[in-house]
Parts: sequence; C-alpha cells; structure tokens
Amino acid sequence: MVLCLTFWACSGSGQKVLDHRFQDQVWRDGDTLWASLPIKEPGRAYDIALEVGLASSYPWQNLYLMMIWEQPDGFRQASRLNLVFQNEAGEWYARNGRFQTFIGRSVRPGGAGLYRLGLMPYVRADSVPGIRYLRIRIYERE
Repeated sequence: MVLCLTFWACSGSGQKVLDHRFQDQVWRDGDTLWASLPIKEPGRAYDIALEVGLASSYPWQNLYLMMIWEQPDGFRQASRLNLVFQNEAGEWYARNGRFQTFIGRSVRPGGAGLYRLGLMPYVRADSVPGIRYLRIRIYERE
C-alpha cells in the first residue's frame, strides 16, 4: 500500500491535513502526530505527500518513522518508513531544507469515513533534533 517516491514539484493544490511546527526544532520520542483524512467517496484513489522541514543542525543521513494507518472502525495497521535525506557522498536530497516524498500512491480506502494517519520517530534516541516542521497533503487522483 505504501510506496515512497521522491518528488520535487509538489504544488500546493492538495488538501493540507497536517501542518505541525516543532518547538525548539526537536521531535520527541513517542510524540505521534496525527493527520485526519476525511474520505467521502469510497474506492477513489488518493496520493499522500509528506514534507519534512530540516534544519542545518539535523545530525543524520536518514530518519526512520513509524506510520500508523487507522480506519474509521478503529483497526490500526503500522509500518516503518525510512526517509533518506542524503546520498553516500553527503549530498542532500532536500532543497532549501525541504524534503518531499509520497508516502502513499493510489491509496484506495475501502469505505467512507474519517481515517487517521499517525507518524512518530522510530529511532534509538529520546528525541530527533533539527526537525523544523512536518506537513501532509492528500491529493485526489483523476
């Protein structure tokens, strides 16, 4: 269900369902951010985009996230994401501190209702420094 593809030309036309700024540019372990995805037409396809704002102080080449998909009936499914911000030569995939990727392509919810998407850091530390913001947009596919 989840396919991560890096993209750079993300227009602002999608519905913004999460826009969170981190106090002191630190994402604390266990701090799950939730995006609400109201689905009115079951079976319609959606793309889900993620944007991460990185400070110059971000210490790692990547970031592991736990993604939790919650259906209207309360059923939850979790999966792990690996966001790679730099290549082996240390060249950033982020532009101006903005890393963008799809975390879901052609996602087709089975029914109407309020779905929720949760993201939390999945690291061996009590916090993730150098994260300025996190945004999620949903795009209806034609």
